[in-house]
Amino acid sequence: MCSAQTVFSLLITFVATTQVSGISPYSRLGLGDLNNQTSSAYSGFGGENASLSDYNQINLSNPATFSGFTKHLPIFELDFASQFLTLETASSESSSINATKFSRMALAFPINKNLGISAGLLPFTTTRYDITSENTITNIGKVNYIFEGNGGL
Repeated sequence: MCSAQTVFSLLITFVATTQVSGISPYSRLGLGDLNNQTSSAYSGFGGENASLSDYNQINLSNPATFSGFTKHLPIFELDFASQFLTLETASSESSSINATKFSRMALAFPINKNLGISAGLLPFTTTRYDITSENTITNIGKVNYIFEGNGGL
């Protein structure tokens, strides 16, 4: 039987190797596209989740809710987000792109009756772009400009 440490290590490796960042060409500007900082369970509330408390969900917007965790019951959350995008150029050429990316991973557990603790990974921004531009320069001919980037905070 696998130990919890082995399973956690394999999961971290899986998340690290399958990470796909954002797909917006505007992510090359500044720090990139901002990620949603709420869990998928609270996303339907429009970001107004600070006052919500649930014994089996981690609310990182309000750490005071950690005191309501069920005794001896650790909570593990792994969230992914999908993005579907249609890009159109000035000449009405369009292309559709979709991607699924790692959104967050969190582990929380109660310490005692009124205290809980949480740790995890929560990417702040994502950056991924692959833009090719073609230009014709006198005495040289066609020149391709390629802009590529990937990463985030």
